[in-house]
Amino acid sequence: MPFVLPFLISFFLTLALTPLLIKLAASCHAVDLPNERKIHLNPIPRWGGIGLFLGILGGVVFAFVYSHAFHQDLIRHHLKDLAGISGAALTMLIVGILDDLNPIPAKRKLFWQIAAAFWLILFGVKIGFVDFPSEQKIIYLPFFISVLLSLFWIVGITNALNLLDGLDGLLSGISTISALALFVIALEKGYLFPAFFLIAMSGATLAFLYYNFNPAKIFLGDSGSLFLGILWASLTIVGTLKTSATTVFVPLLILGLPILDTSMAIFRRFGKGENIFKPDKEHLHHRLLNWGLSQKKAVLILYGITGVLAASAFFLSR
Repeated sequence: MPFVLPFLISFFLTLALTPLLIKLAASCHAVDLPNERKIHLNPIPRWGGIGLFLGILGGVVFAFVYSHAFHQDLIRHHLKDLAGISGAALTMLIVGILDDLNPIPAKRKLFWQIAAAFWLILFGVKIGFVDFPSEQKIIYLPFFISVLLSLFWIVGITNALNLLDGLDGLLSGISTISALALFVIALEKGYLFPAFFLIAMSGATLAFLYYNFNPAKIFLGDSGSLFLGILWASLTIVGTLKTSATTVFVPLLILGLPILDTSMAIFRRFGKGENIFKPDKEHLHHRLLNWGLSQKKAVLILYGITGVLAASAFFLSR
């Protein structure tokens, strides 16, 4: 099953559409204005998530049509998964688009994240059991535990990626590296459904990185970070956790950087008695800048860390 074409379709669609979105976002005043917490000095257009969505959509649709032509009807076998992921991703994209125009309160965004998570769970995209091949043992989770664990994972990963989007090219580059790593693991294990999404995602984020790397011409915005976050949360469940939780550490490692950064932010704000949703300039990427590194060097260091974690996840999965 060729995966080059879905990658190329997503890549070139995103590459072609992003310049149009730069003009559209600027004309609609969907821009990120500089302030005391921001690093950039000039207004930068947002709505990068729209380009990612259309690019990934093009690659995935081609992949599913191709698979159907060769009697591998992935849509029929994964109809519930597809309905769950599509609905949740579209919800987060719309919330992000609106937030990029006029900021939405954090608690309201959290509400929509929880709603999207429940939508996924309703369609079966949840952590249902754990297995231990070395002991030939499977443990099925009680319904309440399954729902609670899935809800925590989906909302947590969505927020983790949203918080990580703080430097030019950081989230788009890390998403490219992580998507390629999880694609290889999914393909090796025969999980074609998430593999198509992941290879399309890697093509789209790599193309977007061309415009998003420092100095950025466009930002992902919440339309991009929330969309990528819910997509990541969904695909890690469909690709690993839903099938075998001995690989629970695979997505934890691949997404180790945003998970660590978010965990530190929560504990830091809680320890200070602050609102955990309150933004600050103490994330990992901010600390690297405080040490005197440029944006490019800080981002490249975080790319390297993600690469090491992704390689570790690959060897662990084997």
